[in-house]
Amino acid sequence: MSSLVPKKYIRKLSDSMKALRIFLLQGDVQKAREAGEQVVERVKGMEAVCSKCHTDKTVVDRIHGKDHDQALASIQRLLKEQQPNRDAIFRAMSVVGQSCNKCHNPHCAFFPSSPWGWEI
Repeated sequence: MSSLVPKKYIRKLSDSMKALRIFLLQGDVQKAREAGEQVVERVKGMEAVCSKCHTDKTVVDRIHGKDHDQALASIQRLLKEQQPNRDAIFRAMSVVGQSCNKCHNPHCAFFPSSPWGWEI
């Protein structure tokens, strides 16, 4: 994760996910690939942030587990195809989004003005 505060970093991640969806719907494969690379990079950056406080590997695995990792790998693999299967990418993005909810709910909903800057 860059030196951005979590709030700004999450906003950039969200914007990248939205851009990926829009570019896929528009059929702009090159821009979708660029947005997809940003999504994967930023999601992995968030995983690094989680492990700073959540040091128990089982907790991190519960949030970013096998399905989550497979979904990120699918997004990368599918975007390399000549004509990416957007429905398969959307399904993978949905799995990644479930991981977002696991963190967003406790960190944002219950601590809206947290000292960590998680409010959205």
